[in-house]
Amino acid sequence: FDDCGWGGSLSVLGWLPGMSGTIGAGPVDIDVDISVGDLLENLGDIIENLEFGWQGAASVRKGRWTLTGYVSGLKLGQSVPLEVGGAAANIEATVLQWQANLYYRAGMSELSCSPCPTLLVYEPYVGVRGYSAEIDFKTPGPGISKKADWVDPVVGARLTLDFRNRWALELEGDIGGFGAGSDLSWLLRVGAGWRFARKWTLRFGWMIVDTDYEYGAGLDRFKWDLQQSGPYLGIDFSF
Repeated sequence: FDDCGWGGSLSVLGWLPGMSGTIGAGPVDIDVDISVGDLLENLGDIIENLEFGWQGAASVRKGRWTLTGYVSGLKLGQSVPLEVGGAAANIEATVLQWQANLYYRAGMSELSCSPCPTLLVYEPYVGVRGYSAEIDFKTPGPGISKKADWVDPVVGARLTLDFRNRWALELEGDIGGFGAGSDLSWLLRVGAGWRFARKWTLRFGWMIVDTDYEYGAGLDRFKWDLQQSGPYLGIDFSF
């Protein structure tokens, strides 16, 4: 935690989220309910239902300020029976999500009197979170495909408990939307980091992203009311 110098990091992680909620295109709504347990029961389910989940991030730090950019992608494929006729509909939903946060280290407390004390660091932040989502319904009749792009302002905070012994814990959360894009969106991440080499850190934990967005009416309607929740595993390189 250098108050004067520059620093930064690059990271990549894999994410295995279950999903619950409703997605809709035009007059059609489909309930989605895939838990992490359902995915882990069979590795084939991961390939069939959750085709990928990933996130990349880059941070630049100067003194108390940190600017971080995130990009993540998620793709869902599912086959569900139609209420009328009993035929199957194939759903494919994809979302590319990005976020840029500006953090400020507002407080740092030493929690012990040892030569290398445990540190509690508090960093509020403001940012923007953007989405590019597409829903394709393929049915025995005419298919439906809708795409939407929107941006949410967000405010949040990050708490870091640095044990100074290669281990750290992190709690991060934000809330956004406020009707500017989504009616409401929020993120919660609980994780740990293990610095196994001077510049390398292994990160793991649980992340939840919840978004409630809807626009249009009739055939032009698009709905993305979905919560994604699951474990992640990633690696950081610091410089």
